Amino acid sequence: MSNYLFATVAQPNRAVVFAVDPYSGKLTQAHELPLEGTPYGACFDPSRKTFYAGYAADGQHCLAIFSINPNNAAIARIGTLTLDEAPCYFSIDNTERFLLTAYYSAGMVTVHQRNPDGTIKREPHQIVATETFAHHIRTDPSNRFAFVPHVESTNKIYQFHFDEKSGKLIPNAVPTLDAGPGQGPRHLVYHPSLDIVYADNEQECSVTVYKFDSSNGILDPLQTVSTLGPLENDESFSNAQIHIHPDGRSVYAANRGPDSLAMFSIDPASGLITSLGQIPKEGTPRPFGIDPGGNFLYCGGDNTTTITAYHIDAQGALEQRESYEIGQSTGWILPLKLD
Repeated sequence: MSNYLFATVAQPNRAVVFAVDPYSGKLTQAHELPLEGTPYGACFDPSRKTFYAGYAADGQHCLAIFSINPNNAAIARIGTLTLDEAPCYFSIDNTERFLLTAYYSAGMVTVHQRNPDGTIKREPHQIVATETFAHHIRTDPSNRFAFVPHVESTNKIYQFHFDEKSGKLIPNAVPTLDAGPGQGPRHLVYHPSLDIVYADNEQECSVTVYKFDSSNGILDPLQTVSTLGPLENDESFSNAQIHIHPDGRSVYAANRGPDSLAMFSIDPASGLITSLGQIPKEGTPRPFGIDPGGNFLYCGGDNTTTITAYHIDAQGALEQRESYEIGQSTGWILPLKLD
């Protein structure tokens, strides 16, 4: 088995693949290919055969599509999807037949059909209007439900049934869940073994724990904990991404403004969280990822030229290791393990 880290970066615009030492966490650049514009969201298909990287160029919004060599993670461009609006988040459903996309300014989500070779059909299979500031879409582990958190003044989570046969999103019996005042839910992650969902709240700088009813796809808030330190209080601060440890022991959120990563342990029975504090990451941290083995976390930022590696201890706390030059403004970070 071999470990890799995929990243997109601006200045210059490109996709970069690093080989990862599974023992030390050290990164060594292995491959790179150019992108025609400024990168943003990216994702893999569930089988890790295809890499998708969004970018904006000359007023167009595109998704670059790359095949992944199963032997050495080399990437080869196999297609490009041009989108009519500016997207902010992509994911592939668990059947690998559909691409789901959220659009921040346009206030909508789309479903596109995916071809067997990983390329995407040009015309949307479905367009669903939500509200402005849609920031994320992803199906749950059963592939039966999907959630679309919205930040800023919309401040709610849209709840959908997902029909994996037809590829259609259907509003749930409870179609929206209002978040707490001023929270701004941004991204969601699913606990690997509990019916629990975690959302980071962009405006409030907090993480909310939701009970997930896997029978009907409805979320119910259980707990909210700040991502900030006790003396940190500034309305300009905001959360970026959230990620959960592969075994569900801990969850992390990026703080922009105080420039740190917030760390939380997770109770293995209830799924509730306890703050483990914050660890610095310079340069407005936004994209980060956890290696599939759960030993290392890698974080980039909007205003830095480096990706920083952190070791994850048995309690979920982070210890900073090396930083690696990649170029100004990392767009997305995706760890990968090839069998």
